[in-house]
Amino acid sequence: MKIFPELNSFSIISINELDCAICDKEIGLDLLTYLREIDVNNELINSGGIIPIFDVEDGLYEVDVTIHTELSSDFNIHTSGLLGICGTGYLAAYNSKMLIENGKMFVIKIGPGYYKLKFSVDSENEVINVSLYPAKV
Repeated sequence: MKIFPELNSFSIISINELDCAICDKEIGLDLLTYLREIDVNNELINSGGIIPIFDVEDGLYEVDVTIHTELSSDFNIHTSGLLGICGTGYLAAYNSKMLIENGKMFVIKIGPGYYKLKFSVDSENEVINVSLYPAKV
């Protein structure tokens, strides 16, 4: 599956946690506008709900995921089992089920918990490399 960097960026999303936060805060489906508010943006990023990847050149990108077994001492993201990667522009009408069904979100099924996440973008070969390390909490 290949995905497009809407607004020249991707967002790595903890799907269930973000869906719950949206319901709890009653913000509607325009998550992109909501995220433009600095305090809210920091809250969602610091809680490990969203990790943005900016300055991505246009193209259709493959996602290469590596899940490591060695522990990391810190974490970037918390998940109940599903992570997603999509073009950030799709957050303007965020609906995880529709994004998945329409092939706009790449889904990573992983054990629940806290993870250290590292990524790189290879624009020449149109590949996003994502590495996940379980984190000690």
